[in-house]
Amino acid sequence: MLFPLADIIRNTPPWVWAVLAALILAGIRQSAARRLRMARVIGLPTLFVALSLAGVIAAFGLREAALTAWTLGLGVAATVAARRGAPAGARWLPAERAFEVPGAWWPLALLLGVFALRFAVAVQHALHPGSSGSAAFAGFAALGYGVVSGFFLGRALALARLARV
Repeated sequence: MLFPLADIIRNTPPWVWAVLAALILAGIRQSAARRLRMARVIGLPTLFVALSLAGVIAAFGLREAALTAWTLGLGVAATVAARRGAPAGARWLPAERAFEVPGAWWPLALLLGVFALRFAVAVQHALHPGSSGSAAFAGFAALGYGVVSGFFLGRALALARLARV
């Protein structure tokens, strides 16, 4: 049975829309240049990784396919982002013990991407409760969670390298 989009939206708890609004605001804030302390540069992506893993475990349990895909996505994306280096124009300000980071829109895109993925997984579970038993579905969703977390973690590692120079 197909559920119209309007029914899905109508049956979505209000707190989900509050989370979406918070993510949009966080993404918009990332579009402006700002100064960040090391704790924030490292802490937020680390928290994001932990929440991502918790989301995989909550959705799929300790299934090998899901955990392997999440780890693979996290590792590859973090490596790619870290090797790419800090954003152009980012710099460490030793006197202030802070980073100056240029604005960018890609964090908003990633935040919206992970929201959409989590929303789709939740809708899939609600409409087809047995779907979480599919190794392919679990692996694909977990890979997505890992990739998004990995990009944020890799960017943090690249920024942290600026402070060591």
